[in-house]
Amino acid sequence: MTESQGANAATTVDTSIDTRTTSPSDQDAPTDKLVIEIVSCWDLPAEDFKSSDPYVKVRRSGHREYIHETKHIPNTLNPIFTVKTGNLFVVPKKDVQAAGKLLFKVKEYDRISITNETLGSVEIDADTLLKAKGERMEFDLTRKKKKSKGHIAIRCREAKRYDVRFVEELSKGKDSVDLQAFSSADKKLMKTHGGVGITNVTKVIKAHHRTDHVTKEKKYRIRPYPDPDRPEEATKWMSHDDIVSGAMNDSRNWLDIGSGTLGRVYLEIIGIDDMINMDEVMPISGVGKSNKTDSFVAVIYEDCIAKTDVIDDCLNPRWMPWMQRAFVLRTMYPNSQLFLGVFDYDSGAQNEHDMVGRVSVNLTDFRPGSEYLLHYHLFKSAKIGPRKPRGTLIIRMKIEADDERQNIIKNLSPPPSIYVSCRNISDFRIARKTVTGKTDVEVYSTKTLNAYVDELQAYKYMSHYMKEACVNLLFWRGTYPIRITKNFSFLLPLHSMTAFLTGVLFAERPTLAPSFFMFGVSWVLFAVQGYRQKSPNPWDRCRSYTEMAQMLIQGVCVLPPPSIEPHQDEEEALKYEEMWNKRIADAEEAAAKRNEEFQKQQAEYEQHVSEVGDATAETDISSKNHGRIPGHSAVKMVTNLNPMKMILYPIQIYLGIACDWLRFVKNVVIWEECYVSFIVTTTSLVLGFVFLFVPWYFLIRWTIRLLVWLGLGPWMKLADKYWYSKLEGLSEEEKKEKMKSMLQARKKQAEVSAKDARIAEEEAYKLKAMKTMLYGDYLTKVPVRNTDRFRDIPLHASSATPEHNITRVQSRAIASVERVGGQHIDTSDGMVPKIKPPRAIAGSPSKITRVSKSASKRMMARVVFFFVVLPLLLTAGWFAVPYVSSRLPEIPIAHTVGLGIAGAKNRFFSGRDKVEKADKEATHAMKKIERKSKKRKPMTTTSSNKTSEEEGCSDGGYLQNARKLISRLTSFFA
Repeated sequence: MTESQGANAATTVDTSIDTRTTSPSDQDAPTDKLVIEIVSCWDLPAEDFKSSDPYVKVRRSGHREYIHETKHIPNTLNPIFTVKTGNLFVVPKKDVQAAGKLLFKVKEYDRISITNETLGSVEIDADTLLKAKGERMEFDLTRKKKKSKGHIAIRCREAKRYDVRFVEELSKGKDSVDLQAFSSADKKLMKTHGGVGITNVTKVIKAHHRTDHVTKEKKYRIRPYPDPDRPEEATKWMSHDDIVSGAMNDSRNWLDIGSGTLGRVYLEIIGIDDMINMDEVMPISGVGKSNKTDSFVAVIYEDCIAKTDVIDDCLNPRWMPWMQRAFVLRTMYPNSQLFLGVFDYDSGAQNEHDMVGRVSVNLTDFRPGSEYLLHYHLFKSAKIGPRKPRGTLIIRMKIEADDERQNIIKNLSPPPSIYVSCRNISDFRIARKTVTGKTDVEVYSTKTLNAYVDELQAYKYMSHYMKEACVNLLFWRGTYPIRITKNFSFLLPLHSMTAFLTGVLFAERPTLAPSFFMFGVSWVLFAVQGYRQKSPNPWDRCRSYTEMAQMLIQGVCVLPPPSIEPHQDEEEALKYEEMWNKRIADAEEAAAKRNEEFQKQQAEYEQHVSEVGDATAETDISSKNHGRIPGHSAVKMVTNLNPMKMILYPIQIYLGIACDWLRFVKNVVIWEECYVSFIVTTTSLVLGFVFLFVPWYFLIRWTIRLLVWLGLGPWMKLADKYWYSKLEGLSEEEKKEKMKSMLQARKKQAEVSAKDARIAEEEAYKLKAMKTMLYGDYLTKVPVRNTDRFRDIPLHASSATPEHNITRVQSRAIASVERVGGQHIDTSDGMVPKIKPPRAIAGSPSKITRVSKSASKRMMARVVFFFVVLPLLLTAGWFAVPYVSSRLPEIPIAHTVGLGIAGAKNRFFSGRDKVEKADKEATHAMKKIERKSKKRKPMTTTSSNKTSEEEGCSDGGYLQNARKLISRLTSFFA
């Protein structure tokens, strides 16, 4: 391909099954076959003492040859069949119709015996199979001359072309070309160049820098290889400045990975600064050079995992544009974290890559439309402290979203469980450490247990922030800036004013407590968001509520993309952080002094009690054994290697669960989970307005009335005579019968729960088998929600540049984009998994279309109208219309509507006496209006000579409609 052709095309790789000759519509085309899945069996009889080795054979009724046979599953009475054990097969419809039935026979696998024992069998009618739509069907197994025992579950539906092709390729196993191509695609992601390892002696004596004899400039060898598209000498040796500037050029080779459709993350690994040395000095005589870290970066995002090339012997490596360093990550869930791990490559016998550090990037803090150059400190873990920086990772990133509204809608459902698979134990350890850190918190460790306890104790630091908020609230300290002129502004105590007005209204209307509670939740979240928005550190700010509202209503945020300069407001941010650290340190020092004084007083009190005695204490005169059992001189203590594990490990597990939930709640409150925070805030506001119109007084009053009258009245004597006394006077047979019925009901409930658990286990086994067959046997769970204890925030050297301000030469349009796909498997069908990845991107990354300023203003006007003006108008109308209508008694419509709202309001806020009074006033006013209306002459129609009175259009007809309206409102609120 020529260069001009490459400017508008991209090199792609698509590895889906049967996509070379068929389109997606052809793959879903029906066929004349049935696809049948043998799901599982349970409660099978035990043939080998306590267990069995079951497998299933299928044949047509009246035929001797079998059409399908699964593999046996050893040592189980409840086997679950997967793609690894042959759970799927295809059979023509005409063969099933001709046979009339299919026989499913469960047999016991025995290596010694020639004839395997039958554990049970069942014949299924052809009509049942032909009418099935893929639902799970359960059947009881029968055995000849033996008691029936065991069950089998199958699925069946009409086969599509994709199903037939998949089953054919699955039956070939390792010889399948399509499955080999798909399963080998992930090998490209974990393949690296460079990294000869510490076992190679030539690596130590090989020079990595030299001095140019002409320019006397020090140059460094480009590792792992020079630019293949240029002469070797041009990029084999480069100066420090050329390497740093060259690394900032756009990448030429991109890997398009992942299975999501919500958007894309363009990630480039630029380099690492001040990395710690993970290798020691080589113990070789005559060689005085030290062996330095051989670094590479592992990338994990949702269902994909990849690695960069390895750069040998360098503590400040830079990945050049022609190396494997650039990735297009497809997004499935908007809250997913990006995990980056830096490792020291080792090609020794153990092949244990030492971890340098890791970073978890919260992508919800970044917006489309800007290019970010980010600097992050590397740490061993984000869950276990204390943490010390082990280097600085430099990345470049850009985010694209097709429809930002879907990012919010996706958060209305629970996040999916995502796993990545690896083919060897070395890659599995890389993935595990990148996600969780160097310390595995799932393994019992006193270090992990102490870290959980320290984390729970660290929540007391929140009291300092709460104290600051309460002081500002109580003493009317300004928090909201108001600018009057260019040179004059002041801080408005908005939160204090809100609290005062809310308290006054609550004191007068206690029935508004539910509304105030919901408004309070949104108020707290708004206050925290405002606090973070005022942070002098631009990288510590969160996305605003206005942005999220724009995304929900219009599908895209129309605010201009952020622009942040390197080291912007760094001095103010450092002073602000130092101020809070000093406050916390002073508070901790004061608390320590108080504790010390208390301990001193407690010691003096105990000494005084020991000398004089405690008058309130009871004197104990029992015998003391001093740690020995009476009658025994000594007790031999028997301990094991870790006697406390049995007690402490469950505590560690429960503490870990508690810490994860607390972290999630904390992230929602501080807007780290900005989408969830927006949903909670909006829901609280809506419920607060809805609760304003709920008659809480009426509901509470009548609930208490019903409870008192029904539960405490004299008729309870009749309930005792005809119901409760009969329960106590049951005979033994009746009690046994009642207990039997209760046990049967509990058994049915337990069977339903066991069935649900069995179905969930079947789905998990099927998914695991498919992933291990395609991608590897080692699975690592990738968390979607942010459950880290410590936040990884970009350093002050980071920057954000809007796309229209980027001046360097863009080379992504001619970049080679290789589509590899992710590890997501679509199991929505329930039977045949879908493993087709999305199509590769064509050409350069797309750009977000920005809305004009006029559209932005219209958008802001809509947000203000729906979320501010409209609720205020509804609330004002609820209270103001009755007052205005009372001043206009001559206008029937206004007066009647006002009376209706007044009556509704009285029923909303008052008791029954005010309700009756309002009814009398409304009836009297309507009679007065009716008397006046009778004095008027009715209008007649010219066409049919019918009066408007007969058509219901006069004042009398209106009064009838008004009466109906008033009666409906009265019946509703009463």
